[in-house]
Amino acid sequence: MKSYYKNILVINTGGGLGDAVQHLSLLNYINENINPEKIYYYATDGRKFWYNNKLKEYAPENLIVIK
Repeated sequence: MKSYYKNILVINTGGGLGDAVQHLSLLNYINENINPEKIYYYATDGRKFWYNNKLKEYAPENLIVIK
């Protein structure tokens, strides 16, 4: 089914590893039910980009981390 949403922005105000892990289920839900072209992820802790290193293998392919 084609989605009306091309882009979705997820803002994580925590920014730690635990917060990033908790967002995995949200990101998977968004992909399965809304099916956007891109999901943008922004964490307020700008020094740690968990989905670019430690959680890279779990991140959806359409996830773009805003630095």
